[in-house]
Amino acid sequence: MFTSGEFDVERFRYWQGQMLRSRDFRDQFNVEAELRWWHNRALHGAYGVRSGLSVTAIKGERRSITAVAVDCGVAYDCYGREILLQCPRELPLPVSSRPVRRFSLVLRYRNTEDFPNGRESRTICAAPIEEPEIAWVPSARIDVRSGVVIAQLSYESAAPLEVLPPEVKFPDSLSDRISYDAAKKQLEFIGVMTAAEQSQLLAISADAAYPRAVEKLFEASRRIPVIVENFMRTPARALTRPRVASGMTVAGDTPWEPWIESLALRREKVSSTTIGMQVTIDTSAAGFTETPCYFAWLEGKLWDRGNLAFFPVPLTHIDNPSINRFRFRLWMPPIALALGSRLRRANVNVDAEFINYAREHGLGVCWIGIQPMPFVDRPCGGHPMDCATASEE
Repeated sequence: MFTSGEFDVERFRYWQGQMLRSRDFRDQFNVEAELRWWHNRALHGAYGVRSGLSVTAIKGERRSITAVAVDCGVAYDCYGREILLQCPRELPLPVSSRPVRRFSLVLRYRNTEDFPNGRESRTICAAPIEEPEIAWVPSARIDVRSGVVIAQLSYESAAPLEVLPPEVKFPDSLSDRISYDAAKKQLEFIGVMTAAEQSQLLAISADAAYPRAVEKLFEASRRIPVIVENFMRTPARALTRPRVASGMTVAGDTPWEPWIESLALRREKVSSTTIGMQVTIDTSAAGFTETPCYFAWLEGKLWDRGNLAFFPVPLTHIDNPSINRFRFRLWMPPIALALGSRLRRANVNVDAEFINYAREHGLGVCWIGIQPMPFVDRPCGGHPMDCATASEE
């Protein structure tokens, strides 16, 4: 879509009767796309797979993988660009002249200039569907600028071996394909082992455990490559979910309910007592992905000298917080008030008195939810690089 180099955000203005060229529309589209990419990356951190893009193996006659199928889906690269796969794709297995332990299937943004010109196309549909580039890249060379990794293919097989015999010295022809991991206590091989290579490895040592490990390694290598099942793809954060949200209940129409607790009285007798008022606040519209930190307070006229039926204690409490709701509690235990020479009890019938008072004085609950972000000391998906938004890599 863009050529390499710095990009200047422009604002296009037209006058009545101006003759527009196709380049004017392309430039305006490029500016809007660049601003959208800045927004996706800076505000939402939308890097990774958003939906779809599942990878399944296509097996041949010997039940070995011959190709992979990629389903439709949406992803976002490190620069905030939308990677949209509209049609399922089938990809052959990677080919490499050197032994590679794992290959990563990478989804890349494809520049619009790479697509053929519609006027030069001989097909009926002159406007081709824009599809991303899908490529196999060795996992050791993966960088966040390479694109979005959606799957991994393993060419490595292993067999348990407690101790490698001291006389074992792998031949130079297989030194880059076979190794022993002392920490995992296993013999590892890259690629498919042939019968000649198996015989060559068996002739190295006559130890009882070593030949069994080589035989297991030979059988395991016949089943490669395999798709790594425990590979975790980076999920993109939903664009409609903010990190900070706020709200307020309807003033004077907040659905208050009694806060009832079971208290142990004399001789271990348990009694249910109303100690305050509470309200459950629904925060599902905020779209939090994790339980946020809630802050809430009572809004409205709380004190009134003309109403002595209850005396609210200024102690509030947030209980049972979750992604979609939390409970706001106001403590109002029965207390005694000294009115001159008289002593009067308050908060006896607090549930009925408080609800009437809240309706007359418009009491409500204001709240703020803040979803904390995990600390990441490396930007752009955990890769040590300066991922600045640019037109092209």
